[in-house]
Amino acid sequence: MPTPIFRFARLPCRPLALRLWRTFYVAVTLMGFPAVVHALGESTNGFPNWEERVIHAWINRARSDPQFEMNVCPAGKCGEKACYAPVAPLSYSLALNRAARFHSDEMLRQGYFAHESKCTVVPTINTLYPAACNGAASCACVGGVTNVCSPTCTTTFPRISLFGVSGSGEIIATPTDPDFAFYLWLFENSPDPTCAFSQTNGHRWLILTSSGAVGAGVSAPSGYSVGDFGSGAAPAKIPSGSHYPRQSASVEVWANWYDTAGPAVARVNVDGVCTPMTRGRGTLQNGAFSATLTNVASGCHRYYFEYKDSANQPVTYPTTGSLGIGAAGVCADWDATRPTTCDAIPQFVLTVALAGTGTGSVTSAPAGINCGVDCTEPYNVNTMVTLGATPAGGSLFSGWSGGGCAGTGACIVTVNAATTVTATFTAFTAPDAPTILAATPGDGQVTVTFTPPAGDGGSPVTGYTAQCAGTPTAFNSGAASPITVSGMINGQSYTCGVIAANLIGNSPVSGLILVTPNPGTPLSLLAVTSRKTHLAPPPFDLPIDFTVPAGGKVTVEPRNIGTGHAIVFQFNSMISSTGTVTAVDTTSGPITGVLAIAANNEVIVSFTGIPDNRRVTLTLTNVNGMGVNAMATIGFLVGDVNSTRAVNASDISGVKGRSIQPATSVNFRFDVDTSGTINANDIAAVKARSGRVLP
Repeated sequence: MPTPIFRFARLPCRPLALRLWRTFYVAVTLMGFPAVVHALGESTNGFPNWEERVIHAWINRARSDPQFEMNVCPAGKCGEKACYAPVAPLSYSLALNRAARFHSDEMLRQGYFAHESKCTVVPTINTLYPAACNGAASCACVGGVTNVCSPTCTTTFPRISLFGVSGSGEIIATPTDPDFAFYLWLFENSPDPTCAFSQTNGHRWLILTSSGAVGAGVSAPSGYSVGDFGSGAAPAKIPSGSHYPRQSASVEVWANWYDTAGPAVARVNVDGVCTPMTRGRGTLQNGAFSATLTNVASGCHRYYFEYKDSANQPVTYPTTGSLGIGAAGVCADWDATRPTTCDAIPQFVLTVALAGTGTGSVTSAPAGINCGVDCTEPYNVNTMVTLGATPAGGSLFSGWSGGGCAGTGACIVTVNAATTVTATFTAFTAPDAPTILAATPGDGQVTVTFTPPAGDGGSPVTGYTAQCAGTPTAFNSGAASPITVSGMINGQSYTCGVIAANLIGNSPVSGLILVTPNPGTPLSLLAVTSRKTHLAPPPFDLPIDFTVPAGGKVTVEPRNIGTGHAIVFQFNSMISSTGTVTAVDTTSGPITGVLAIAANNEVIVSFTGIPDNRRVTLTLTNVNGMGVNAMATIGFLVGDVNSTRAVNASDISGVKGRSIQPATSVNFRFDVDTSGTINANDIAAVKARSGRVLP
């Protein structure tokens, strides 16, 4: 680790500051500010986050069995290790959580690392943060600037009190990783064996001896870690719980227990499957229980702790909803939904078998199967499991058998008995040759238009290369037709063709066309497409037949409007001026807010606010100032993936048959919500519009 992390991490132990906190701790404990009470373990406007939950759980885990931690403290660092005995867990305080995260944010955004604020914090910060103020000096500081105090900078406990709670101590560290930050605090260097709060053991002393409540604050992913201690309610039976790391092939879940008797049942419910937990720290009455999960390396997994007390009464954490194991920003730390309880629900084993000449894997939703690593999983009776097949490089998924499944779409199995499903994979090849349509000459360039190959060999086409043989030979690559090849000599003949590529290799070359670049070639329209990005670049272009009149069988864009539509006009030469663009809704008249930009040989027209189920005619007038006009009519009907100008059963079955597939250049039109994956949301969107007909 870089040296500054350790240097900064020791800064909270400044002797004077820790002594003052200890003195203030006695004073504010007597003041008795009321604690904020909310549903146990639930999220309140994003508080707490995953990092903050881990710090809280780790604090209570250490308090239940401090000697376990002290026995692994590096030699010479924890001189007073014999002084600590088990104590009650600290309850959670939303107010302390908010105060701590605010301090993390203000340090991050104002560029400092210290307990005292770098300004006089505005008295209304409790209502401003975080929705209207992110901790920046412009909104958090009186006068709007940092390093200016009016009249004095706000110190630790007055700042905490601005959030409606009394503070008794604070610890800060530079790492945002909660495990790293916690053990920097717990194992700080203090060889003195004296059993008292000191200038060098302040972090450890606060963690292991404080009473009341705690709120951790971490402005992830780049802020600091903060722990604020203060007044709070008596601890619940399960006062805290979380998991670490956030997601990995092996994840540990921990939950604390505090009662007059140990739990009759301790388990974690992950996606409806319960795993027993064993006591890893402390006693049955005041201890920490854990389990190791090994089937959560990908995806988003919902879980909660499902205990029963000595009277066999259920105790859960969180009280309602569930926590999440998954990527930050994708898998919510807390969600109102939760897996079905494991009590008295029979389970049956679902088995996946792999067959065929190719290779691949099968995963399941709910999670559990990741075959070829783990091909069996028990599921609660009547659980609907969706299996998705992913071929390995060089293979094609040929289809399902068993469990009532067939075809190459998602396999949906309702588990009401032991069931085996076979997935067959076949080795695949390079794609067929694309079909070249035209090679249009321009000034020192040729624009090649073509259609995709009839077959992709089982592996999606990843791109195309247009090559024009001559002196010199010129080529260019692109994701779709057309492709403009430049760097050519006017008046010289070239033979042009195009090849397609996938992960296996290149296709045969298409047919060849002889063409001669010419500076006098008139500007002409080659193609029109509807362009959208699915989760991440590159975008996918839907070809539009611009020759069809407005009242005819127009091409339909079936994808959601999202942030807007982009219709791309592609010409045979560079575009310097888009000319005048107009858009007309054939039902209601002109459309405003239309923007056109020139990019190489394209005019990209973007607009928003088009209602679903409309025909829109776009017209470009006087492109490049050369009197060239272009026009195309597009139908907008979400869910019409088969472009029949109506949403019907064939559209629904088309999306279902591609469920769980990632969006590619072959199937992207079925990713209706442009999420990057064809899934249940797309199926629901098409079903909701069944019966609609483009007027």
